[in-house]
Amino acid sequence: MHQHVRFLFIFFSIFGFIYFLLRSFLSSDFILKTALFILAFHIVDFFIKIVWNSLPSLIIPDVTEKAVFITGCDTGFGNKLARQLDRKGITVYAGCLFSEGEGASQLKKDCSKKLHIVQIDVTKHDQVSAAVKYVTSSLNDKSFENIPFAAAYAMSKHAVLAYATTIRRELLRWSVSVHTIEPRIYNTEMKNKSIILSKLDRGFIHAPEETREEYGGDEYVKAYTNAYDISDCLQCNRIEEVTDCMMDAIIAKYPKPRYQPGLIGRIHFWLATYILEDISDMFYFLFIHLLIGNIHDAGKKNKSFH
Repeated sequence: MHQHVRFLFIFFSIFGFIYFLLRSFLSSDFILKTALFILAFHIVDFFIKIVWNSLPSLIIPDVTEKAVFITGCDTGFGNKLARQLDRKGITVYAGCLFSEGEGASQLKKDCSKKLHIVQIDVTKHDQVSAAVKYVTSSLNDKSFENIPFAAAYAMSKHAVLAYATTIRRELLRWSVSVHTIEPRIYNTEMKNKSIILSKLDRGFIHAPEETREEYGGDEYVKAYTNAYDISDCLQCNRIEEVTDCMMDAIIAKYPKPRYQPGLIGRIHFWLATYILEDISDMFYFLFIHLLIGNIHDAGKKNKSFH
């Protein structure tokens, strides 16, 4: 309840300030008032998200008595989050795809005895069951927080968000909270060029010949490789922006339902929300055209699908 009161107070304070500021410079007839109200609402929505996400978080009590299970701790966000939580004195169950690998071994070496390496491949039911059994048996009376990292990446993001939103609302009656982190492109192992391009090669090789020709054949792969090099300028090296959001979701007294890490990420999210899809599609097309080029002409024909 305190969180909602805090949010409403900030919302109406900023809304009132922007509304009366704009009103002082414009005519006060009914049409302009209506337009001004709508304009102020959208402006305040933008600033309220910046202010709200910039406020310091209140940490839950007895945080060192908490336990967290994380998948994907071999590298990237999962690895860094496990380290941050361990420094806070929280018991960490670090799920790794390769529990004997270099990433898991270094993680175990660098962290305290409160960090446990757990072998888990989330696509294998027996490993998931074994991990659940191990964690459950060692928890004792600690409360448990689950932070999943495994999901098919691109198209499933929207599905995961919809699923998380649904279960967040359904589980409110049991005081179970669900939070989503929606990062932009960050410099992690997932952005590894050799891995991504090898997947592209495999997918392109197994695609029907007609599809390969439609995309421009080998020229498409070459252009995509060049585009990947150019896109490096778009990625962010401050992965702590993401893990800080994860930390807040775990230990904050009033965690946010959704997190868009970093100021650029929040601006991108706001633009994606309010810009018409036709306009965003046009910018996306121009962006891809600049990066990859008009290589579709290399194919035999150009089709339009609706």
